[in-house]
Amino acid sequence: MPTPPTPNYASFDFSNPLSYPGTGNTIYDLTPLNNDLTNTTGLAGTFGGTGQSKYYSFTGGSDQFWKYNCSSDGFVAGKLYTASEFLWVRSSNWVDTGNLCLAGWGDDIGVGGGQLGIWKNFAAAGPGLIAMMGSGVGLVDFPTNPTDNEWHHLGYVADGSGCTVYLDGTAVATVPQNFYFPSGTGATGYVAIQIPQAPFMALGGLAPSYYPAGGFDLAVAEFYNTALDGTQVSNLYDYQSSRFNPTPTPTQFLKYDFQDPACYSGSGTTINDLAGTNTELFVDNGNWVSGTVNYWDLQGDTILENTNPPTELNSNIFTVNCWYYPDFTNPSTYASVWGIGLNNPNQMPILSTQSTGSFNIQWSYGYNLVSYTPTIDWHLVTFVSDGTDTILYIDGVLEGSVNGVGTIGTIGGVTRLRLGCSNSSGGSAQEPAYGRIGYWDYHTVALTAGEISALYDATKTPYITPPPSPSIVGGRSFGQGFNG
Repeated sequence: MPTPPTPNYASFDFSNPLSYPGTGNTIYDLTPLNNDLTNTTGLAGTFGGTGQSKYYSFTGGSDQFWKYNCSSDGFVAGKLYTASEFLWVRSSNWVDTGNLCLAGWGDDIGVGGGQLGIWKNFAAAGPGLIAMMGSGVGLVDFPTNPTDNEWHHLGYVADGSGCTVYLDGTAVATVPQNFYFPSGTGATGYVAIQIPQAPFMALGGLAPSYYPAGGFDLAVAEFYNTALDGTQVSNLYDYQSSRFNPTPTPTQFLKYDFQDPACYSGSGTTINDLAGTNTELFVDNGNWVSGTVNYWDLQGDTILENTNPPTELNSNIFTVNCWYYPDFTNPSTYASVWGIGLNNPNQMPILSTQSTGSFNIQWSYGYNLVSYTPTIDWHLVTFVSDGTDTILYIDGVLEGSVNGVGTIGTIGGVTRLRLGCSNSSGGSAQEPAYGRIGYWDYHTVALTAGEISALYDATKTPYITPPPSPSIVGGRSFGQGFNG
């Protein structure tokens, strides 16, 4: 998938603990400019969502995040300038009344310049979604409002010759207005924004209790002092959309996603199955690590297991997906990232052969081997058994297959599902693994190549971090500023 642009002025993401740690009234800017936004009047809204789709619900009034005197980096007075702003938002009513700013930025209150922003309504434009520039100059109507109660990617780009608004990665309207930073006075035909004097930014309005917007959820906000082109906007939407509109996986039977606190909160001995079959895992031993990526750190002693998994696992047609970060430094010959069985099991592990630094997918000690040598990074490892062949995918791409399959089935009347080892004896992990697990799921069918690729796209955040664009500075995700 193409690399999306990286925000270079401000970036906020309620799902990223570096941006919002889960408590407090400050959202931290993920770019090096540190344009952190704070509410000092008391938050009235609520936080919701799980995993990579966390958000804040704004109620209006003083329920806003803001900052005066943001960084002036990249803005120069008296210069024809460019800017971009993009939000992931949801609302139950896009056709609203009153002047309601979702997010904006510009010069500070009383300075006399203008502001940029995304608005649910502005009196001069009538009801519906718009982008506003320069105190009412340069209004751009979205010709079609977003669908109520669904997540949408909204934004605008001012490129020096006009302003274009985007809905879900597609340009939908434009006006021939320029984005201009004057030296203290307005300019006919231009949008007057005096960012260098006293930059200001806010979410949920234009300033505390000023043009407040309620009745909407905000998950991500990103600001650029550059103009993104159409391809960059499309890439940005494609990269992030799986977080809010994931590809359905109706055949998913077991799911353990450690980015979601509903699966594991970070403490306790129970790991909850998110697929609805209530096949919980229990922590016999292990090392939990939280951060930008939450994972179980496999250090040769981790045992996460269910001693009585459902009979649906007794099949030779299934798919397993695992986000795994390998560690080949341990001298053991084999290390099983997952396995099923008890004593001499009919196991389905990822076996990493330490001497060669490769993944080996096999049935029961070397039978039907498929090998792949990975880079030391996060990978989605997919193991498919289609009733005839055993197939290996890495990061959604087919890497190899062999003829022959096995059943996960019951061995000696006992079947155990384990992450971190192939089996255990006396509470000790057998063929213990090293590395990290962030996600594991099981499907009752052999997924197709297209379905595996779609699942990779739907789960790759936060494992795959896009490299910074060479044309911009910094790298967080969501920022905005505006005039008060």
